[in-house]
Amino acid sequence: MQDSYHLWGVISSLLFMVTAYGLFHQLTIIYSRKRLASNNQLENETPCSVISTNRTFGSYFAFFGNFYLGICLPHFDWYLFITRFIALIILLLTLWEIFHERRDKWAGLLFYGSIFLMLFGMSSVFFPASYLSQLLPVAKILIVFAVIFLLQGYIHQMRLLRKFKKIGGISKKMYQAFLLKEISTLIFAFTMDLSNSWPLILQHALLLIAEIVILIEIYRIESLSNKKISDAS
Repeated sequence: MQDSYHLWGVISSLLFMVTAYGLFHQLTIIYSRKRLASNNQLENETPCSVISTNRTFGSYFAFFGNFYLGICLPHFDWYLFITRFIALIILLLTLWEIFHERRDKWAGLLFYGSIFLMLFGMSSVFFPASYLSQLLPVAKILIVFAVIFLLQGYIHQMRLLRKFKKIGGISKKMYQAFLLKEISTLIFAFTMDLSNSWPLILQHALLLIAEIVILIEIYRIESLSNKKISDAS
């Protein structure tokens, strides 16, 4: 079991780099759309249009749950810690862009809440191992709450897609990368002690379903948009 744990830990971490690329692709889309907007080339849209603040923070919260679980496990899990730390930094930059553009209280609350979580998580690295073991149930509860919030975020994202009938600043590649992340993390979680990894299994199984639904909607909108362009020509 220990050999398979390390094997799938390495494989999952390598595959997670695809997820990091997807997250970074989302951020680069926002940056490129900001340049277009500054040149008045983005008609009736903003750089972050159609991107759900709730879904973005939900992803941050979910990655934080994995990140904190890695810290609190009896044997510090570097696979979860390093990969999720990378994701948290990219998502923090994305949340900043959303807050900077929209300037509403909710986006601000989620952005500053994300900073608080990051500081809390990083400070926990210096806690004694005996104290961290007592926080393990808290880490598991965090993941459950993160799943609930993120599923709500996906519902909110779906509503925005159906409302505006356009993709806006959403990165399709990010959601495609998320699918690979859910599958690889599910396999990795099954190589761990199930009494500790069940929150990961619950989280990634539910998110796999939600992301498939979002991707289907994105493809549907793209298909309708291409059909309109074809009919117009």
